[in-house]
Amino acid sequence: MHSYCRRAIAYLKPDPLPLAEGGIPSKNLPVARSLKNGLLALYAVDEGDSFTFVQRRHVSEADLALDELHSLALSNLATRAKGNVVIRRDGRLHFVLLDGNLDASLLLLDELWESALAGFVSGSFAVAVPARDVLAFCDADSVQGLAELRCLIRHVHGAGEHLISDRIFLREGRGLWAGRTDA
Repeated sequence: MHSYCRRAIAYLKPDPLPLAEGGIPSKNLPVARSLKNGLLALYAVDEGDSFTFVQRRHVSEADLALDELHSLALSNLATRAKGNVVIRRDGRLHFVLLDGNLDASLLLLDELWESALAGFVSGSFAVAVPARDVLAFCDADSVQGLAELRCLIRHVHGAGEHLISDRIFLREGRGLWAGRTDA
C-alpha cells in the first residue's frame, strides 16, 4: 500500500467542500466521503506543520478501495485520540478536546461515543461541530443544553475560522448523525 495513504487520518469538513476557483484536474481533487448530513469525511496526512489531503490520484496509485482508506483513516484517528482526549464541562455542555485540528473529527469515532462518552448523557447525544477545533455535546433532551449549543454555534461562526457546520447533530445509531437546524 502506498505509504502516503497509510498515514491518512479521517478529517471532518463541510459538504459541499469549498474548493478554490479554477480547473483542478479531477485526479488532484481530495478524496471525500459524504456522510449525507451536510458533512464530509476527508483524509488528511499530518506533515508536521500542516495537513495535506489524500487526492484521488494517491488512492489510484495505491490501488486502494475507498472503504479501505476510510477504515484505515478512522483507525489512525482513533490511535491519535487514544489517551489524548480531554473532556471539559462548561454549563450543560461537554467539550471534547484533542489537538486543535482534529477535535471535530472525533465525531467520526463510534467507539468513542459508545464507550468513553456514553456516561455523560442519560439519553441521546446532541452535538455541535461548528469548527475544526470545536466539538461540544449535551443530552439531546436538555432544553438548556440545546440552547447553549445554539449559542456556541453562533459565537464560533461569528469568528469565521475553519468552519464546519451551523447545525446540531443528533446521534441516530452507529455512524449515523442527523443534522438538524431546528434542534
